[in-house]
Amino acid sequence: MTIETPFRNIIDLQNALVDLSHDIHDIRVHGWPNHPSLANAPWLENWSSAALFSPCLIGEVTDHPLLGDRPRIHTSQLMVLDAERGWARTWSRFYRLGPPHHGDRHH
Repeated sequence: MTIETPFRNIIDLQNALVDLSHDIHDIRVHGWPNHPSLANAPWLENWSSAALFSPCLIGEVTDHPLLGDRPRIHTSQLMVLDAERGWARTWSRFYRLGPPHHGDRHH
């Protein structure tokens, strides 16, 4: 079984998501991060917003809850992929995987 994730391993992914969930909870309940988390955070100056590339899947989708059936979509950020067992978990949902595209990777 080969599971792929943008993190070093599935445990690191889980830990990062648990930390994010706790931080979001604190922000929701208190209106800002708890003091220790913010007090120990790195300092960033001269900053601006930017977009960052993140891995995703592209392909033909059937029975998507929002998109229905479409000949070409891209998913939200790919979090976990097990191509051998035929599934992927993106930021927003699971996908069951059919045969992969063979050929050029530029569409």
